[in-house]
Amino acid sequence: MAAAAKRTRARGGSPRLPDAVLPAPLLADAYVRSLGIVVHAFTRLGLQPSDIARGLKDVPHSVRDEPKLAEYGSRYRRLAQLTAVMAAWHDTPGYLDDAGRPRSLPRTGEDSFAALCRRTVPDEAPELIAEELLGTGNLRLLPNGSLLPVRGHTDLPYLGQMQLDRLQVCLHDLFANLLYNHTDRGKAPRRVDREVTELEVPIRDVEDFDDALKRHATLFTEQVNQWLLLRVRQRKPNEPTARVSVHVFAAVEPNPAPPKRAARAKPRRRAP
Repeated sequence: MAAAAKRTRARGGSPRLPDAVLPAPLLADAYVRSLGIVVHAFTRLGLQPSDIARGLKDVPHSVRDEPKLAEYGSRYRRLAQLTAVMAAWHDTPGYLDDAGRPRSLPRTGEDSFAALCRRTVPDEAPELIAEELLGTGNLRLLPNGSLLPVRGHTDLPYLGQMQLDRLQVCLHDLFANLLYNHTDRGKAPRRVDREVTELEVPIRDVEDFDDALKRHATLFTEQVNQWLLLRVRQRKPNEPTARVSVHVFAAVEPNPAPPKRAARAKPRRRAP
């Protein structure tokens, strides 16, 4: 169990842990290694070394801009909600026709687009989601007023932005978890960290892996969400609260191609 220690306040007003809890050399080593992963990834994405260097110089000025993470988080969650609605429309038997394709839905009513939204993203206004999906060309408005998906997948012009926003959300939550685990709470950290890694899965099986994970992750996150909603409803007035979050994602990284074996030279036949 970590020794009890007072939290100090860093410049800018944010709480900071004393060096005795997380030694400075350990933090410095982790910082350099983590930064190396980030720089390498953004270089592969096409960012020029000069832009990376300029961005690193700007980091000290943006240290106090952590509230912007709320903006990144809300933008990411908004895009995730749009894709969740479209995914439910394509995957839920009750919303499919006899050929297994998404059928048109009226905008309101018992069996409608609004009902689909309330089931998938209950905190969002169905009309706003419909307008955004219509505006991005993912839905078509039929003459009778019903809505119909245009294609078999969600095509948002800012899906790339969604993934970049998610990086910041995940990084923020990983560090929030680290800080929470090392505060003086009178007990050892109990956050859950589980990992399954297999190093040599055939590329042909990755799509099946994605489908299987999507099914299991959807069920798991729905169960966690129901548990959390129950606790929120049972919250007492003025009771201290915390933001909790669960991320489920798959990492796929193709391995380098194995080196080709040199062809063996055929033995020469001796002349008789």
